Amino acid sequence: MRLYQQFSARALVRTVVFLSGLLAAFAAAQVRAQYPPSSYPSWWSAYGVLSGTTPADYAAANQGQAKNIAVSAVSELNNDLPQFGGAGGTLDTLAANLLSGTTNSTDYAVINLGQLKNLAQPFYDRLLALGYEGPPLTSGTYPWAGLTANDYAVANIGEVKNLFSFNVTYSSYGDGIPDWWAEKYFSTGSGPPPDVNPYSDPASNGMTILQLYQDGVNPQTQDSPAVQLEVNIIQ
Repeated sequence: MRLYQQFSARALVRTVVFLSGLLAAFAAAQVRAQYPPSSYPSWWSAYGVLSGTTPADYAAANQGQAKNIAVSAVSELNNDLPQFGGAGGTLDTLAANLLSGTTNSTDYAVINLGQLKNLAQPFYDRLLALGYEGPPLTSGTYPWAGLTANDYAVANIGEVKNLFSFNVTYSSYGDGIPDWWAEKYFSTGSGPPPDVNPYSDPASNGMTILQLYQDGVNPQTQDSPAVQLEVNIIQ
């Protein structure tokens, strides 16, 4: 009788643990529905984000890997969007703290979903402020918004890659005008990105659409680069 009671208690504990694991996995899956990205942004190669080995997207991610891609993402924004103020002060400070080791993180320790979302959020705030709504921000807000997830669940490599899969230079037409910028100023609604003629001069002032983008000028108002840059810094 005692053996039966002991066995039953242990079985009950195992069952509870098993069910708890299933619930945690299901909750975590709510933010894992969109990973890994179907295509990798070009800046991953430029900054050595990928190791060149076969990706293990379901393997647990560690804090060092997350820090590496975050610092690379800041460099990418500064390099590709200088006309808009680059990554901005908040992200520059974040990168400096990550590089200096003042973030109290352990590179080989696993990173959980809550930590990963906290790391990605300032990047999304910056991108949304610029008007970027490409992957993974196609909903116009954080990709985890409205979903239920266990923030203490261990994040995996695929999730890290998905949250940092934004590509601010991607152009469907290969004309130097990124999709997000064309959609911000020339979109007429749903559908593919507008095919804007980069060499057109809408204001007949000698400034082409491509030059306006490269100089960080609003094509609708023809704001000067200095004014546009000042507005972005204030934000």
